Amino acid sequence: MSATGHQIEESIEQLAAMIEGAQQMAEAGQIVELDVLALKIAVLTDALSDKEEVERPNPLVPRLEHLVEALNHLELTLRKRNVNLALDLQQADRLLRAQVAYRSERTDN
Repeated sequence: MSATGHQIEESIEQLAAMIEGAQQMAEAGQIVELDVLALKIAVLTDALSDKEEVERPNPLVPRLEHLVEALNHLELTLRKRNVNLALDLQQADRLLRAQVAYRSERTDN
């Protein structure tokens, strides 16, 4: 495989590690910055589209398919976390409103 092929494989491995790390952070409830991940995906996509030698069948395809599955799983995790966060905020808002209303009733009496 050419040097470009090795670089692409390294990029795939780095991206897989980044996705796994982001997944673990998301599952732990930590903030996940996706900017670097998106940039790495863009660079990898450009490298794959610019690659002159096309191997049939391309051995990178299964690895890229695995990355897509990992990204889909990360997206699902982040969506679930966002829904849970929204529900927690709604519950906190209701509790705060109830406390404020209860306090105003006690001061009126």
